[in-house]
Parts: sequence; C-alpha cells; structure tokens
Amino acid sequence: MRRLLYLAISALCASPVLAQDAPAVQKDVRSGAEVFRHWCVECHGPGPRPGTLALQKRYQGGVPAALEERSDIGDGLIRFAVRHGMSFMPFFRKTEVSDQDLDAICAYLRSTPEVRAQLLNASSP
Repeated sequence: MRRLLYLAISALCASPVLAQDAPAVQKDVRSGAEVFRHWCVECHGPGPRPGTLALQKRYQGGVPAALEERSDIGDGLIRFAVRHGMSFMPFFRKTEVSDQDLDAICAYLRSTPEVRAQLLNASSP
C-alpha cells in the first residue's frame, strides 16, 4: 500500500523551472539551495550518504540517486517526504522546515541545471 502511495505521489511531477523564469524564481531557488544544504544534504547529498545510497539501491541506476542531480521530482513527492517521512527518512515539523522553506526546496529541486549554473555565476565575484 505504501509503495502504491509512493508511486501515485511521484506521478505528481511539476514542470521544471526553466532558465527564462530565473529572474522571478532566483530568490526561491537560492533560498532553497541554502535550506537543502542545511537540512537535506547530510543524507541526500552526493557520495555515500544514507539517503543517496538508499535511492541508489531503489532506482538501480535508472535515475541519479543524489537529489540535486535531478530536476524531475514533483512538489507533491517532496512535500510528502518532508512532512511524513519515507522509509528510514524522518518527517520534519513546520517548526523545523517551514512551509516557506519547503516551497523554496521544491523550487530548488525542480530547477534546471541552467538555472542553478546562472545562480552560481551570479553569486561568484
């Protein structure tokens, strides 16, 4: 049953943030990157992290296991995982990850590599 729920939620993929949307969305994406690095990267960053290893085993190379290497994750799945937890992932309360922070994480994880590159270039001296 939980697997069926996971599949249904993962089907709720939002359209990615495109490069031409960057001026209106850059603040959310930049904020999302900061929130992701504070709360999520310890488990879901690149390399041998617990969440990344679990997703690597689940997807068996079908998609990248590191969340920051993907732009196909829907907001519904992100929100569900953060608020309810999944498998060994704990849930996060609104006092830990606010709704605004969660919106920013969603914007960041569905942004395209081009938008992320623009943000990195804009923040470089």
